[in-house]
Amino acid sequence: MDNSDLDISFKQSDAVLDNDSKLTKQSAFEKLKAYFDSFVMVPPSELFHFIKLIRFKKIKKNDHFYLAGSDFNKIGFVLKGLLYNYYVKKNGDEVVNYFIPEGNPATCYADLLTNSKPSFSCKALEDTYLITVNFSDFRQLFDRHRCWDRMGRLGAEKQYIEKEIREKEFLIMSGEERYDQFITKNSDIIDRIPQSLIATFIGIRPESLSRIRAGRKS
Repeated sequence: MDNSDLDISFKQSDAVLDNDSKLTKQSAFEKLKAYFDSFVMVPPSELFHFIKLIRFKKIKKNDHFYLAGSDFNKIGFVLKGLLYNYYVKKNGDEVVNYFIPEGNPATCYADLLTNSKPSFSCKALEDTYLITVNFSDFRQLFDRHRCWDRMGRLGAEKQYIEKEIREKEFLIMSGEERYDQFITKNSDIIDRIPQSLIATFIGIRPESLSRIRAGRKS
């Protein structure tokens, strides 16, 4: 199967997945392929096999993709919308640890690897559209073709780098410096995120963030 066959299949997949978003199967598959290509070139035959495993899912604003402690065994890929991961402290406060915009995976990977229930929750900040695949099906891909194994390794390396950078920011940066860093890294989505969630993500109180912002306006 060559690349022309792949393109034909995409063009034939023009069904609208959701009338509100105007998202089509063609655009969904192209977003997924672009994400794969950022790591490794996936042969058309392997991409078609993967497409047979996926499902499409819509999560309404303020609904959850999964909850901490629930039964969950999916890996998601955000086609359109915005999710965020959060922990709940003993006093009931939410602590945000990750924002997931379009073109990024959404899952509790470490929990899935250890056969544990999610240790944090994943909630939609706006109507969000995803591709999902069962985790067991995803793991079996590693034995099918070396492209999947390489993608898994590169994806894990990317997550490790992001985690280490975030830890370093909390160790050596002030709250204001972390806010500046957040703006720099997330300029494309910052207007879609409530200030209260940004505050907990960078580890400061909402009133402290308000003071930082007010000081820059004066």
